[in-house]
Amino acid sequence: MKLKKKKKIYSRPVVKKEDVKPKRSRQFLDAASILKPEMIPYLFWSEWKKALDRGDFHFMWDMSAEGSNAQKLFGKKEDFFAVCQKKLRPLPGLHNAMLQKIRLNGTDEAHIIQIVGHNDRSRDNYIAERWYLLRSKIGWRIHQVDTISLPFPFQPKTISVDLFPVIQSSNDYATALLTNLNHNK
Repeated sequence: MKLKKKKKIYSRPVVKKEDVKPKRSRQFLDAASILKPEMIPYLFWSEWKKALDRGDFHFMWDMSAEGSNAQKLFGKKEDFFAVCQKKLRPLPGLHNAMLQKIRLNGTDEAHIIQIVGHNDRSRDNYIAERWYLLRSKIGWRIHQVDTISLPFPFQPKTISVDLFPVIQSSNDYATALLTNLNHNK
């Protein structure tokens, strides 16, 4: 005699509407609460990458110094968000990049060099970006971002800060930026 297996009946538990957690929306963080004065430049760079991964472009803009050359390059906060989201124009720091080196000049000045496109051998060159950071009472902030194009025979480990343009004051940078924009028209 064969025994019949009993069918298991599963029922969903009744869930009250107030017990349901809303789906997590995109997380935007406050730069001032994350970027502490004692943070090291590597962690600053890591926070930029995390913000890029989560699409927190306001946080990224807040990582630049008020009135700095970087903010002049990035544009207004609202414009920066739109440019990043819609990829309207290429901006430094918005690519999947590899950290190459960090150079400290004292305790309140740093240069971060990252490489973009070094693994793409279909191109003739790759991009090196230099972020110039200064630490103030609120922590590290980006003051200037420069990019250079390097041919593939040039090894990333030989890149130095000396290959990049000289750090400019905010007024000089704005003049150079406007000159370049007008010259390229």
